[in-house]
Amino acid sequence: KYWLGGRGLGIYLFLKEVDPTIDPLSEKNKLMLLTGPLTGILGIPASGKIASVTKSPKTNRFHWSIGGGNFGPYLRFSGYDGIILEGKAEKPIWVFVKEDEIEIRDAKDLWGKDVYETVEILKKQLKSEGYNENNLSIAAIGPAGENLVSYASIMIDKDSAIGRGGHGAIMGHKNVKAIVIYAKEKTLPVYDKKDVQNAIVEIIKKIRQNQIIRELTELGTLGMLVGRFGSQKKIPIKNLTEHIKLDTDKIIDEWRKSIDHTKSSELKCWRCIIACKKYVKIKKYKGHAPEYWGGFVSLGTLLGILDQEKTAELYQIVNRLGLDASSTGCVIATFIELVRKGKVKYMIDWGDYGTIRKLIYEIAYKRGIGKELAEGSGYVAKKYGYPETAIVVRNMEGSICDPKIAQGFGLALATSNRGDHQQNMLRDEVLLMKLDPASTKNKANYVVHMQNLFVVTDSSVVCIFTTYELDFNDFAKLFSAVTGISFTANDLYKNANIIYSAERYFNILAKNTEEDILPPRISPYIALNEMLPEYYKLRGWENGKPKKNIIKEIKRRLV
Repeated sequence: KYWLGGRGLGIYLFLKEVDPTIDPLSEKNKLMLLTGPLTGILGIPASGKIASVTKSPKTNRFHWSIGGGNFGPYLRFSGYDGIILEGKAEKPIWVFVKEDEIEIRDAKDLWGKDVYETVEILKKQLKSEGYNENNLSIAAIGPAGENLVSYASIMIDKDSAIGRGGHGAIMGHKNVKAIVIYAKEKTLPVYDKKDVQNAIVEIIKKIRQNQIIRELTELGTLGMLVGRFGSQKKIPIKNLTEHIKLDTDKIIDEWRKSIDHTKSSELKCWRCIIACKKYVKIKKYKGHAPEYWGGFVSLGTLLGILDQEKTAELYQIVNRLGLDASSTGCVIATFIELVRKGKVKYMIDWGDYGTIRKLIYEIAYKRGIGKELAEGSGYVAKKYGYPETAIVVRNMEGSICDPKIAQGFGLALATSNRGDHQQNMLRDEVLLMKLDPASTKNKANYVVHMQNLFVVTDSSVVCIFTTYELDFNDFAKLFSAVTGISFTANDLYKNANIIYSAERYFNILAKNTEEDILPPRISPYIALNEMLPEYYKLRGWENGKPKKNIIKEIKRRLV
């Protein structure tokens, strides 16, 4: 009723079970892979997600990251709602989850392999044991996770990332190379089948009529967002030092021709009707298409690379190595700027594909300068005396979209508990132009509304892209019909508000200074002082901290 599931359940468990002051890379930290009440319910759009929660080595805060593929639904089909990793294995292992049975197997032969190699070896091995590979879903780390890179990811079914916040480093520290789920699809029980079906029919109709979602289905995130940003000169390049206006018609036409829709259908998350993942053929490159944020920008324009083939190749490399594509690109962009300013002696410049490619491997294996870059933009920029080159909030890289383009987005970034963007925050300000992006009027209300809505999707657990169309009323109908607990839209909003405050409360207990500020390169353009008082009032906070009555309510709900 209160904590919902997924992300919400995660902060509940962390406040109950984990000392907020622990070192993230210690045996006392936990990694939780949690489903929600809507995960794997046949017919509910985009319900093939899993929420990973931990204390992040990147931010030293409670952190959640949402992954796709088949992992979440298959976990529920196997009879489990979540997996919690505690302590540390004595030697490298992988975990095999089946119906009513969990095996711990030796991973010494997998340690050192990249993600793609690991997945293929495990599939081949389990196929030889009689398991149908179509019923397998595999979450694995690469060398970056093994080497405890602060922004290492967990990759699901090769190319779906639990990307942000270094969850892969936590898994690597625990000596867990992979978690394999084996399950046969089944119909999960719901409270009222008829009400669930009625809600599904209504919601699918709304989603299919949404223009943004239709563009995602046709072109993926890259095609949709390039089209909506590129023509507005809002695509950042060279570590946010410049912006460019692209020939979007030409790019989208070429992108449309590169998509193989037959193979793309094999990449989509479990039974997803949005199907934003694309398989592309760009010159010699064949494979998973880069996302817009974690690919086209972070491994492309931000580094001065405008060749889509090269960006796609870099995207595949970071996935293989188990690196977060967004942070990796941002860190290298910061480093290049430091080199150009004469702060570091190194041979590299914007658009230097070969050296950038080499740096990615050095980061994953912590070799040479890569050992420093593995700590993130904030660390490197501070060490070399130019902290303003790091576009970070709460030590999390977030420069893949320039917050200067919208006041509300800037406020959302400053107040994010995990310190990075959520692209749907741009929905009404930039993508739909329902709100004047330059105005601060009513932006606090808009930001709190959207942040709370994302708490609901992350706790459900369903894809955030559904919020391009769905709102609290839609999720209240689904929650009520599935669980049998009566939810109103206002119930979900209030619960989400407490969950968001509980995350902030944990971070304060972790002895972090929770200042809602923006990096120097961005802050002059965002009127935070105009928006924060109203934001805090709506949240029930004071100077970025939950008031006593909110903390009292959090504690009551913990009991």
